[in-house]
Amino acid sequence: MTANAAPIIELDHVSRVFEQRRKQVKAVDDVSLAVQEGEVVCLVGESGCGKTTTGKMIAGLIHPSGGEVRYAGKNIWAMGKDEFQRYRLAVQIIHQDPYASLNPAHTVYGIMSAPLLQHGIVANHKQARERVRDLLRTVDMTPPDDFLDKYPHQLSGGQRQRVSVARALTVSPKVIVADEAVSMVDVSIRVSLLNMLGRLKRDLGVTFIFITHDLAVAKHFAW
Repeated sequence: MTANAAPIIELDHVSRVFEQRRKQVKAVDDVSLAVQEGEVVCLVGESGCGKTTTGKMIAGLIHPSGGEVRYAGKNIWAMGKDEFQRYRLAVQIIHQDPYASLNPAHTVYGIMSAPLLQHGIVANHKQARERVRDLLRTVDMTPPDDFLDKYPHQLSGGQRQRVSVARALTVSPKVIVADEAVSMVDVSIRVSLLNMLGRLKRDLGVTFIFITHDLAVAKHFAW
């Protein structure tokens, strides 16, 4: 990255208003933020302050009511269809709730192989299975064959969240938005998940936007 490179993610006076019972509720108000490639940025705040909405706008899941969300200097909502699709692959979000974020009707292999096959990252199911095995090892789910054919309800909360992380990695993202990614798992496994995310941050060089209500968790992850 050159010294004058545009931030990989930039929010420029972004706001988001929701209609609720004929009233306007301002979830996000005039937020500006610049994230350089390879950085770790923590968004810390109390519940209901707009962190998740901000994360969804960064990931292109919600259109801002005002301001611009930019990726590498370009307004994501001014992109053409193909460019926006590439953006959506480059910026992945890990949702807070591991119980709701995985399709209960699909196995771990089915969940993780879908983006690999859909986007032509692998040529066939044999290659997909090997890639899924590698990704499960990356998130410390070993031996991977013990998990490939399991359904989400057969996994613990921590294991489900690891699958969510592995699924995000299938498309080799440039940016990961982790929205309260450890808040719904037992305290006993929270540290191991944070350590795993920290290792991915170091080993893969992915830009992380880490959303949490817990200042101690933010400090642990950022440092």
